[in-house]
Amino acid sequence: MSFDAWLTFTVLWFLLGLPIGPNAIATLSASARDGFGAGLAVACGITAAGLVHALLASLGFGTLLAAWPETFAALRLLGAAYLAWLGIRTVLRAGSRAPTPPAPGRSFRNHFRHGAVVSLSNPKAILTYMAVFPAALDPAVPLAGQMAVLLPTALTVVFAIYGGHAVVGLGIGRILLSPVRRCWFDRVAGGLFVASAGALAASALRR
Repeated sequence: MSFDAWLTFTVLWFLLGLPIGPNAIATLSASARDGFGAGLAVACGITAAGLVHALLASLGFGTLLAAWPETFAALRLLGAAYLAWLGIRTVLRAGSRAPTPPAPGRSFRNHFRHGAVVSLSNPKAILTYMAVFPAALDPAVPLAGQMAVLLPTALTVVFAIYGGHAVVGLGIGRILLSPVRRCWFDRVAGGLFVASAGALAASALRR
């Protein structure tokens, strides 16, 4: 892979990761509520899910989804249901006093799993990987060598972006020391999850 092709992919991948979506909301809310370590664990989970997305994209999973639009619509509805449940749970716990923190290892696993599930159920992430990775691959060049360059690049960019969100979430958490502010933050975050779920379900049902 040429340097120009790699640079084009890296810049495009970074720009595609900037818009705020379910992954960003999950990272920001975890960091604001439970601290920087929690946000970083969510970012790690999102990055791990990115590995799954990238491998599926390189194996042609996007072509299968295009051939069976009903299957992709069902996946989007499942993702919408999860995001809606996540939003409702966030709203219901709005302003609640934080429970006794679990052991550090368990806390990391919980937030890691949360980030991975949010990303794996996020059709926006699926579509991004399915669209960009096949376009960046040259069929005339061995796949393994290209993936050895693109995969670490993509995952590093993903972790950097959501690690940045974790830092921002930490700053938000310091502003939310007041129970009233924390309550409103939880309500807004939950509302954004529900809104994302509604938009996703509507797009799936329009097909």
